[in-house]
Amino acid sequence: MMLAASKTLPVRNAKELIALAPAKPGELNYGSAGVGSVNHLAMELLKSLRGLEIKHVPCRARNAAVNDLVGSHLDMFVGSLPQMIELMRSGSAIGIAVTRPQRSVAVAEIPTLAESGVPGYEREQWWGIVAPARTPRDIIDTLSAELNRILATPEIKSFMAHEGADPAPSTPEAFARHLSVELQRWTALVDRTGLKVR
Repeated sequence: MMLAASKTLPVRNAKELIALAPAKPGELNYGSAGVGSVNHLAMELLKSLRGLEIKHVPCRARNAAVNDLVGSHLDMFVGSLPQMIELMRSGSAIGIAVTRPQRSVAVAEIPTLAESGVPGYEREQWWGIVAPARTPRDIIDTLSAELNRILATPEIKSFMAHEGADPAPSTPEAFARHLSVELQRWTALVDRTGLKVR
């Protein structure tokens, strides 16, 4: 994902944003696709790691938040890499930082939040496939093998690289562990920050 800022916000990188926010406590805002959305939690993680006061503005949908960012009704938004790259390249918003632990080859010039003064920041958007709980193991194994085969094809690798993503072949057991770790991590953030659905 990428953190982007409105063209009217007087920052051009994450370090400038992190310096500006404490000087304007509660004056800056960010949009999301709603409470508990990936955009919301990504910004709450940044706020908690740096002790920033930035107002959350939940929008009815991700595209509504993007429109408000472009129209300078929002100061910042964390969105999917393909969407934010297009906004950045068109001059509609300022690319501030990527949320993954390492830079993306799709926008290698944009630093990570971790290297921009937020050590420990990591927020990767990922997708996985699940099946009903009682699906027979032979079917699970067949699906897993076929999905891993597809992820290794040149076409999928090329498509995902264009989107700023990396294919991540896995096993059912490894994916179950990943889900468990992610659930614990984001539950801890919600508990620590006191986030609630209003």
